[in-house]
Amino acid sequence: MPLLQNLAFLLSGGIDSSLLTAISAKEINQNVDTYSITFESLKYDESYYANHVARTSNLELNEVSPSPEEFF
Repeated sequence: MPLLQNLAFLLSGGIDSSLLTAISAKEINQNVDTYSITFESLKYDESYYANHVARTSNLELNEVSPSPEEFF
């Protein structure tokens, strides 16, 4: 049954979101939108892993980089 709207995932780069996104992209024959929040500090930024999952799943990753003022 086709979806009425696109499916979207918040892809953090962690194991849970990575597995859900990769499996969904493989099983659903429709667009899957992916989003990720990036951080200036490498201590908190997992965008490398989110980009890797998006690339290997042939998905476009939409990255959002909020400033500290916007985030809080």
